[in-house]
Amino acid sequence: MASRIRTTRRTRRLVLLLVTLILLAGLVPALGSCGGRGDDEAPEATANTAPPVSLEGYAEVADVSDLSIVRDAKFASLMLMDGGSLRTYMVTAGEKEFESLATAVAGAVPVRETVVDEGSSLVFVLRDATLLSFGLDRGHALLSCSGTAWRPADDFQAVLEEIEGRAP
Repeated sequence: MASRIRTTRRTRRLVLLLVTLILLAGLVPALGSCGGRGDDEAPEATANTAPPVSLEGYAEVADVSDLSIVRDAKFASLMLMDGGSLRTYMVTAGEKEFESLATAVAGAVPVRETVVDEGSSLVFVLRDATLLSFGLDRGHALLSCSGTAWRPADDFQAVLEEIEGRAP
């Protein structure tokens, strides 16, 4: 019994470490894209008023061929680089903005275009303890995930503006 408890704790620690590494892997390019512009100032961070969320036990989705799974997510986290400032937003399932965002992403089609890494991202946290993370090229209205570029539905930019507009 004691061995089983130690194994469970060890597994939890390993999962927590992996999730932390995944989050850092997404954050490092975002922060790295802030440099190299000649600015001596670090980007400003805007406080996120969302409740704290523990990502312990979450892992990245293995198969991203069917984006309709985002409709069943618990919430979406949007991180936008805007003129050197990092802005974060969260929309939860059941909110009008979430439904619009999930519909736009679920309707995305794969395209043969290059996504510019501007440091912005969109992450859906699914109900089965998985994450679906996208790099976001807002200038070209493209998402990237697992080496594939996706063009969301036409109203995607409007949905992002709607989410930004509701922030205080």
